[in-house]
Parts: sequence; C-alpha cells; structure tokens
Amino acid sequence: QAIARVNRPYEDEEGRKKPCGFVLDFVGIFDKLEKALSFDSVDIAGVIQDIAALKHAFAEKMQQARDNYLSLIKGLTADKAVEKVLEFFIEESKRQDYYLFFRELQDLYEILSPDAFLREYLDDFETLARMYRILREAYETKIPLNRDFARKTATLIADHTKVGVIKPALEIYEINENTLSLIEKSRVSDTEKIFNIIKSIEYVLNSKGKTSPYLISIAEKAEVILKMYKERQKTTEETLEELKKLIVEIHSAQEEQGKKGMSPEVFTVYWILKQKSIPKPEELANEIKTVFARYPYWKTSETQEKEVRQEFYALIMKEGFKNLEMLSQIIEDMIKKLKGIS
Repeated sequence: QAIARVNRPYEDEEGRKKPCGFVLDFVGIFDKLEKALSFDSVDIAGVIQDIAALKHAFAEKMQQARDNYLSLIKGLTADKAVEKVLEFFIEESKRQDYYLFFRELQDLYEILSPDAFLREYLDDFETLARMYRILREAYETKIPLNRDFARKTATLIADHTKVGVIKPALEIYEINENTLSLIEKSRVSDTEKIFNIIKSIEYVLNSKGKTSPYLISIAEKAEVILKMYKERQKTTEETLEELKKLIVEIHSAQEEQGKKGMSPEVFTVYWILKQKSIPKPEELANEIKTVFARYPYWKTSETQEKEVRQEFYALIMKEGFKNLEMLSQIIEDMIKKLKGIS
C-alpha cells in the first residue's frame, strides 16, 4: 500500500508535476518486490526502479548529450555557440527529438537531485537546459515557457552563477529610433539577431497590442518571414533585412499614432486602410469615427455590428474602391482587430 500511494505525484501551484513518487527502502525489501508482484509483471514492468538504475540511466543520457549536443558548441564563444545551436536545430524534427531527450533527462535529474552523484554533471546539465530554453524561445514562440522546467531544474538555472557557453535567454530590443543602430552595433551573429527581433516584436505586441492593434498585422508579417526562414526559403541575410524593415514600420506607426492624436479605434482603421492602399485613408478614418459614435455598442450587439459593417462598405466604395472580394477581407480584418481593443 505504501508503494502504491506514490502514484499521485505532487503538483505545484504552477501546474508542474513531479515525475514520480519516491520510496525509501529502510529494510531491503526492494530486491524481493518484483518477485512478490510477478503475478502482474506486465503492468509493473519498468514502473518500479531502484535509484542505482536511475543513476546509471542518467549517466548514459549525459554521455549521449555530450556526444550529440554539447559537442556542437565545444570550444565556441557564447555568441557562436548560440548561432550554432539555432542553425543546427532549424529543422523541426531535430528540435522535437531534443525536446523529448531533455525532458526525459530532466525527469531523471528531478528524481536524483540533490544526490552528490550529480555534482560532476551540473555544469553540462545546466548548459543543456539553457540550450532547451533558447530553442523554445526562438522557435516555439506561441508556447509558454514557464512550465517547461521542473522545480529543481528551474532552481539550478536561477542559482547557478557560472557564466555558461549558452546565454540564459534571448535579448529583447526596445523598439524606437535607436533600435536599428543598436542591432548594427550588436556583436551577436545575424542568426541570433533574427530571433532577438522576432522576440522583440512579440514583446511589443503583447504589451501594446490591445491599444495598438496595427501591431498585430506587423507581427503576422514577422511570423511569415520566420516561417520562410525556417523552411530555408529565405537566407539569413534576406530574413534579417526584412525584419529590420518591420522595426522601421513599427517605429513609424508609433510616431504617426502620436502625431495624429487619433483614438486607438480610429488610428487602427486609418492604418489598415493606408496599408491596403485605400484612397484618402485619413479622411475615411475620421468619417468612420462618426459611425462609432452612432453605434456605441457595436462590439457586443450583432444588430449594431451589422450596421457598422454596412457603413464601412458604403464609405469606402464611395471613394471608388470597387473590388468587393478584397473589400470584404479588409473590413473583416478591420472588425477583428477593432474588437481586440480594450
């Protein structure tokens, strides 16, 4: 019964679960346990393991890590190491293999820690964890990282003061008039710059997207560029140059929004119309401002939303825009982004 009750591993407040239960054998019954339960050996096979076997498994996996992963960055500087990792794992199948490998290794670490046996492996294990984090930040941007590391692994990364070969996280640039100059002066590789820019755009979107919905369109462009880069349809140089243009676009839009003094709703309309080359975008946006005033509950009322859509169509078509299919897409995009404004 005591052994059976450890099948409900602890889960912390962030939803992270222990990988297993732990049984301390004071009287030496473990060796006889398998025989005692042999009547149901199929169900218990591999479920109950001695700590010595887990140490052996951890040591074997660390050797695999040294041969297959740590060898990639051996002798490289921090910047070159990150570049090597990002380029080596650009293929998704390689990343998924590594994610699975690291999570299995982490489970073993969580079980064994703080055993003194682990001391000789700590630096390498932390490097593998940093490698995992860099890859997840760069390539799996839609997936939260906060639950990826189990408690003891997260503590090791936070407390370990060693300056590792792999940096603990990607850099975030503040997007303003100095951003391009900062990127040019940065000593990191072009590959790392690509992912730093992507992360910076996502940060701006998450922090300002509710009041500046035009950022959603720019972030969508960044996603397309990154997808083409990962699929090797664009070179590193081409990708970096296109992302730099998005940095300029974000800064220009932020400046223009401030100068025009428009509300978030009106500026969103203006920005979308301008990007789609609709004639007189500023005049149209100000006319649509009066539509919002007439239908103040259009975001929650289906009837008012229908009226708003119809007036959008009428105002834009009045300026000579006759492509109804494209106009329908533009208005649908506009409505979607406007509803996202808090």
